[in-house]
Amino acid sequence: MTNAKDFEIAVCEEDLEIDDFAEDIASFVGLFDPLEKASLTLLKDHRSQAVFIECHILASKITGIGTTDVSLDAEASAEYRANRDVVADHAAFEQMRNDASEGRRFSNIVAEFVDGDEPPLKIIGGQHRFEAIREAHQDGVDIEHGVKVYFQLDNEQRLDVQIISNTNISVSKELLDRMYETLAGAELRDWCQKCGLLDKKQDFADKPGRGNPITVKEARSFICNYYLGHAVTSSEFASRDTTPQLVDSGKRDPKIWKDTKQNNPELWNDKKLQSAGRAFAALRRAQMEAFFDKKTSKYSGPADFRHKAKNLALLAGWAYVAGCLADNPTRLKRHYALSEKGKSKDPLRADLLASGRHPDGLALLLRQVHNTLAALGNDLLILGIDLGCPGFGQLHVTGLEGLLEGLGAKQPLKVPGIVTPEHPCLLFQIGILDGRSHASSLGQRPRL
Repeated sequence: MTNAKDFEIAVCEEDLEIDDFAEDIASFVGLFDPLEKASLTLLKDHRSQAVFIECHILASKITGIGTTDVSLDAEASAEYRANRDVVADHAAFEQMRNDASEGRRFSNIVAEFVDGDEPPLKIIGGQHRFEAIREAHQDGVDIEHGVKVYFQLDNEQRLDVQIISNTNISVSKELLDRMYETLAGAELRDWCQKCGLLDKKQDFADKPGRGNPITVKEARSFICNYYLGHAVTSSEFASRDTTPQLVDSGKRDPKIWKDTKQNNPELWNDKKLQSAGRAFAALRRAQMEAFFDKKTSKYSGPADFRHKAKNLALLAGWAYVAGCLADNPTRLKRHYALSEKGKSKDPLRADLLASGRHPDGLALLLRQVHNTLAALGNDLLILGIDLGCPGFGQLHVTGLEGLLEGLGAKQPLKVPGIVTPEHPCLLFQIGILDGRSHASSLGQRPRL
């Protein structure tokens, strides 16, 4: 342990009590021997009130008793990481590694010192520089690097430091969502793990990707759309805007997510919601398995087909319909049965959904849907669908309305709302409009 006489705080902000931090700073100096130990400056971030010093430390010290394996909340969620994954194949990181091996001195590494922890130096920002410095040190390069060291952070301050420290290399909105949700509590993560949308002890993805775990945005959107659908009664379906909603990403507490939690205070214990989560997790697995060749142990077909359940539009639409049918067990069972073996080799008919991205493909899709429903004795058909994307105006397909009229629907029905050409919810909603008990969702799907 370093005594007070072994270091000196030359500058300290007037409203800081040195004695409150002297023991931690003494321990830090004793372990890391910073170049500035004879003239340290103790400062405070006036926005967050977080206290820190800036100094230079040898690479051997930084990497030897420092770590990037850092949790945002060490007490409530210690097993879940605050940092994003290192992008090892990024060109900027490759250059960083080369620079480090040639003796580059890095700065702007941000850390928290926690006396008594092993290791005590928690790298909050600059994990790529940390890895480059570690590799260079293994090759014999041991020089000082600039580190901003915080002391005695609380969770709010730690989150603030995480966010500002990750703006040098663009941080994904998914990572921000994960950080915010971790600070809010473990409920959403626990719910996803319980339903099978995340594996046990698995965390949300920190960036979007087909093969990545579910993101916070996806999980929030699923829950929000379930409750949006549940709020729509069967008598109101024809007159209500049934367009699913996506929860904004990168915000501390998006409005739709905040409203959903406030309006449904028991959502984490909602058995029907849990059943919907488990059913969708089963559908995701079934969709992946449908394209897995056991003989070759490889996946077949376009990657987008097997990952179709990762499509946000499909996820939101499926959850919306699950909410709509929550009190209709017969039809809900058929909605959940999409994942059952023997129903279809491709549970979501990804080829059919893909064909709906273009006017000609959509026209073919609608003809086949109509033929299927007509064969079941159903006279209802969606009429006057607007094709477009929220926020991008409405793009109308020439002759679509005439096409629908020409299909011979005796009781055409106009549904308000926007349905994009690639919007799988169109199919789910056509299933809802079939008021007879023998077709639900994609339970009776047209075949190409």
